[in-house]
Amino acid sequence: MSAEEPTERPTPVRVFIAGGTGLIGQQLVAAWRARGAEVVVSSRRRRPDEPGIEYVAWDRAAEPAPAATLQRCDIVYNLIGETIGASRWSRAKRRALRDSRIESTRKIAAALGGRTCVFVNASAVSAYPGDGVEYPEDRPVPLPAVPSFINAMTHDWE
Repeated sequence: MSAEEPTERPTPVRVFIAGGTGLIGQQLVAAWRARGAEVVVSSRRRRPDEPGIEYVAWDRAAEPAPAATLQRCDIVYNLIGETIGASRWSRAKRRALRDSRIESTRKIAAALGGRTCVFVNASAVSAYPGDGVEYPEDRPVPLPAVPSFINAMTHDWE
């Protein structure tokens, strides 16, 4: 091939970020955009158009995950979760903490339908019992004998 012949440009990576408008999500969006990736952000509300960012409205509490969009993505991040430190953990707040994390993960996994892609799901160090033991990534972490709410929630989430 001569230097004058055009070369094929590789297809950019397409990244889906559920929770992309949050604290961590915004940083991921910026990092992937800087690498030239096509970024899709899910949000409960439609956002103003930004170059290189597609916003998909998704109310995770009321709707299934956007399967058609997810099927076209190479990497999927799930950062959805009710804010932990915003208020006291009443019974309703605990339910919201669990449901926002566990149900969004289930819905995204169902929408992917077993499709192979990179799926990065947020979690919390609270899954680990703090006993100094290293736990392999391919097995669930055992719950402590008397799990706290957050231990149990994170265990179920993972």
